[in-house]
Order: sequence, then structure tokens, then C-alpha cells
Amino acid sequence: MRSLPVAALLVPLVLMVVLTVASYLPYAVFDDWWYTRFLLPAFPPAFVLAGLGVWRLVRAVPRSLAIGLVVALLVAVVWQTRSALTTLDV
Repeated sequence: MRSLPVAALLVPLVLMVVLTVASYLPYAVFDDWWYTRFLLPAFPPAFVLAGLGVWRLVRAVPRSLAIGLVVALLVAVVWQTRSALTTLDV
């Protein structure tokens, strides 16, 4: 069985995300957070693309640097979420 080139796998994923987001850009203003439910169809391919990006990063750099970068990224995301939601204030 012949494997598909990476581009053949990435193009549909990128198109799905771009077309989903582009279809809601004309609405411009979303008054409430729950309007993001319309973007839910783009989440699975976006997660796959993010995972592929992390995987390529991990393969491209030495293991210790890759672990440090992934941990730093996770800490940054948690810190941003914490400061945005202020749910961890004690």
C-alpha cells in the first residue's frame, strides 16, 4: 500500500479550518462567548494540525530541548488561561 504525501493530508485539514473560520468572519461581532459553537467543526482538524506541529518540532530538535519547549508552551497556555479566567485566585 502506497502512503500519501504529507501535503495531501494537510491540505484538507487546513482548508477545513480556514473555510470554517472564513464563513463566520462576515458576522464580525459576536456578543457572547457561546457564539464560538459555530467554530466547533474546525476544532478537530485544528487539534490534528497543532499535534502535527508539536510532533515535527519534537523530531526536529534534541529531545531535552523539545521537552523544555513543550513544557514552556503548556505553562504559557495555563498561565494565560488562568489570568484570563481568574478562577485560581485564592
